Amino acid sequence: MQSTRLGQFTRLISTTRQRLADIEVTEASPYVYHVKLNKPKKRNTFTMDLWKESRKIFDDLSVNPKCRSIVVSGEGKSFCAGIDLQEGFGQLMEVFENDQMDAARKGRFMKEFIATAQDGYTALERCYKPIIAAVHSHCIGAGIDLITACDIRLAAKDAVFSIKEVDVGLAADVGTLARIQKVIGNDSITRELALTARNFGAEEALSYGLISKMYPDQAATVTAALEMAATIAAKSPIAVQGTKVNLNYGRDHTVKESLDYILAWNMSQLNTEDLMKSAMAAMTKEKAEFNDVSFRGKTVIITGASRGIGKSIGLRLAKDGANIVIAAKTATPHPKLPGTIYTAAEEMEKVDRRERGEERRDELQAGGKALACVVDVRDQASIQKCIDETIAKFGGIDILVNNASAIALTNTEETDMKRYDLMHSINTRGTYLFTKLCLPHLRASASRGRNPHILNISPPLAMEPQYFAGHVAYTMAKIGMSMCVLGMAEEFKQEGIAVNALWPLTMIWTAAADMLMGEGKGEGSRHPEIMSDAAHVILGKNSKSYTGNFAIDEDVLRAEGVTNIDKYDVHPGEYLIPDFMIDPTKYPVFNNRSKFKFAGRTALITGASRGIGKQIALKLAKDGANIVVAAKTATPHAKLPGTIYTAAEEIEKAGGKALPIVVDVRNEANVQDCVESAVKKFGGIDILINNASAISLTGTLETDMKRYDLMHSINTRGTFLLSKSCIPYLKQGRNPHILNISPPLLMESRWFANHVAYTMAKYGMSMCVLGMSEELRPDRIAVNALWPLTSIWTAAMEMLSHGEGAAGSRSPQIMADAAYALLSKNSAEYTGNFAIDEDVLRAEGVTDFDKYALDPSVPLTPDFFIPGGTYDHHFSQKKERKASRETINKELVKGEIVDVITKMKGLLAPELVKKINATFDFELTESTGTDKIYLDLKNGSGAIGEGLIPGGADVLFKCTATDFVKMFNGKLSPTTAFMTKKLVIKGNLPAAMKLENLMKKMKK
Repeated sequence: MQSTRLGQFTRLISTTRQRLADIEVTEASPYVYHVKLNKPKKRNTFTMDLWKESRKIFDDLSVNPKCRSIVVSGEGKSFCAGIDLQEGFGQLMEVFENDQMDAARKGRFMKEFIATAQDGYTALERCYKPIIAAVHSHCIGAGIDLITACDIRLAAKDAVFSIKEVDVGLAADVGTLARIQKVIGNDSITRELALTARNFGAEEALSYGLISKMYPDQAATVTAALEMAATIAAKSPIAVQGTKVNLNYGRDHTVKESLDYILAWNMSQLNTEDLMKSAMAAMTKEKAEFNDVSFRGKTVIITGASRGIGKSIGLRLAKDGANIVIAAKTATPHPKLPGTIYTAAEEMEKVDRRERGEERRDELQAGGKALACVVDVRDQASIQKCIDETIAKFGGIDILVNNASAIALTNTEETDMKRYDLMHSINTRGTYLFTKLCLPHLRASASRGRNPHILNISPPLAMEPQYFAGHVAYTMAKIGMSMCVLGMAEEFKQEGIAVNALWPLTMIWTAAADMLMGEGKGEGSRHPEIMSDAAHVILGKNSKSYTGNFAIDEDVLRAEGVTNIDKYDVHPGEYLIPDFMIDPTKYPVFNNRSKFKFAGRTALITGASRGIGKQIALKLAKDGANIVVAAKTATPHAKLPGTIYTAAEEIEKAGGKALPIVVDVRNEANVQDCVESAVKKFGGIDILINNASAISLTGTLETDMKRYDLMHSINTRGTFLLSKSCIPYLKQGRNPHILNISPPLLMESRWFANHVAYTMAKYGMSMCVLGMSEELRPDRIAVNALWPLTSIWTAAMEMLSHGEGAAGSRSPQIMADAAYALLSKNSAEYTGNFAIDEDVLRAEGVTDFDKYALDPSVPLTPDFFIPGGTYDHHFSQKKERKASRETINKELVKGEIVDVITKMKGLLAPELVKKINATFDFELTESTGTDKIYLDLKNGSGAIGEGLIPGGADVLFKCTATDFVKMFNGKLSPTTAFMTKKLVIKGNLPAAMKLENLMKKMKK
């Protein structure tokens, strides 16, 4: 059997094997797949990776047409011995011991951790295909989570079960408690098993109904499971899958609700072909053979199917044996675009036989055929000829996909009427005409119960100005296709002809897109297969009940239980670009990954003519943001380059829209005019960045009141005034944020001394954050502060410092990147924070900070208001200083070891020796001069010192000197150190546990 990657999994048709790190998937026999847990050395224990693999595999099997039933078993001595505590919880312990992470973030991490585990098992339950568990030996904890999500459970005689979580300090909240009571049906037994965590064998499990059959050994159990799966696979797929869905629904609902659900299900899923085959088999006393749930023998006309989305849909339906009519103009090769209607037809005829792996060549088995038709959808005679040829070859039409389209993203002045007419006649009129001419044949399809569909590749009817501006003619032409859906769906509803629209959530990368937007990049795009898979789902729905819908490809697939959407990305995990007529704020994927998450949003930035403010503006402008450049600099400064107008020019060049406004943040009328102009120009305000600031690092006596008033009125009062003026519009904004460029509130005298007035003014900005974040929380307006870790080199800094200090500074780009990350966060959740630029970016996964430094070889200069100690390591980058610091650290650790030994000597006593009764050796892996320490709590009054116990101690610990000190000072528990692999323990583990209790006493 050949090996294959999971990304190819849904294309497996012939007998294949898929090998992953921890799971092996095999097609054991036709339509039967065998999923085997493959971690024998770890007794098939679950980890985060295994949960994710499980989810992906069962989601893919759920939509694989060549899979009808599944067997799950375990390789090695155990079926599944639970969760891998060391690997699985080491990650959790690191989070819980992280003093830099607050309780809320720890809670969110725990929630996501558990949700991943839950979905790893729920994937089995939501999989349409029946799953049989073949259990042997240990089925502990996570093993029961797994099998209770299966449909049928068989077990070997040696099987041992246990709900083990109460023994390891957990609630069985990832599947067992939610399901086992419904499986067993006995509340008392369920509670006894869960609360005692006792083991119970296969015979007892059989008596409870946890398993349905018992076999002599593992081999017999797996064989029986595969035979049972083969029996199920021979039944009607529609009936089997519908039965599973209805049984699951009935389990969680009343009888009346279940009967109503089954009634609706049968209306939407009834397969007359399967029923007829069953009836014929009963009359002839022969075995019925059922087709895949597919489009075999149906005839599909697809316009624009020579390449791109249209061709992809054709190939997808051809796999099921559909007859595909490729209706397009491309009869001869294009100089830059590969493919014609004839090459597309060849691919569609080949893909059917190749993908199904069939050897028989007769017409019944060969399935789908292809017909290439040269069609201009603007010409009625051309369309009619195509339809006539289709009827002559295939006898009817069951599905029409209106995919052909013309595009010109030009504004009203730039769109000549020839281009307007082209888009209207192909997109709107062509769709209307092709549909009109196909109608008689679609009606005939409906009369024969063949589930006729019309699917337009057109957008939702989003009647908002931003979707028309800049390309009115194109949007009108595409919306025209969607208006056909709106009207025709209602018009043909009683005839049983479905009319729906499908549109991509993101840009789709095709040969045409490659030619228009840049060769071979595909940035921010998905492959057309996401559209073809979504179309396959829609066209498989009941035409009498599913009509008049405006569907988005990802929504369609997620509703079908598909979770691995990343497989469609051209560049998985990277940013995605929303397609036209898509509101990116409604889809988390754009908040998490989109390069254009600020497209169309409006940011008002004070002091944006230069420096940090301008850099943030340029960063947002690259996404297509609207930027209000609010500053006083209308004319060039003698020593400082740039004005609000030059900044606006740069913003426009970067991809944004700019509105330069002369603003004095001290003047209330001036500020109000600025805000109203912004709203009038861009329709609202989504982001306010209070960046404008005045500085005077003078002592109390040197600061005249004019200078004091200037700093207070710009920094504190100006921030308050701008925020107050913008709040009414921010309440209506999209993910609204206020970001103040101000420091953390460190109430230490050193940050006030020698510049009291300046610190008070800057802290006034931060106090706005402290108060407004809570005040505006109900309105979901985020209010945060951002401050640089180091000095930031700007033109103003250069002028003030006479050019000195640049080498120890960073560029303002680091603040722009950090602001971008903060403003991307959910405004309803991330508020009231005082963030440091580098911390923000490290949390985003950034590791290279040298790129921000003006001279990476020179130590960085810390900015004002940076907490001492926390960031000291950032400001000693020279090799000599680094070596000096390492020497100092070693001496400090060595001194701390001496302190630990001294404390221990104070605790030594005969009663302690009697209680512990063990000896301990510590081997420290850092070179501090003290590498070996012994602790004798077995002899006399006890002893501690350098060296090792002669002949070896009862317990040997290996760790770093730093972690040794932390453990004895109560800052790191040995259990956590062991779980996170910071500590190696050899020897008497119970004695090691006793020592941990002693360490807790030392902490007290």
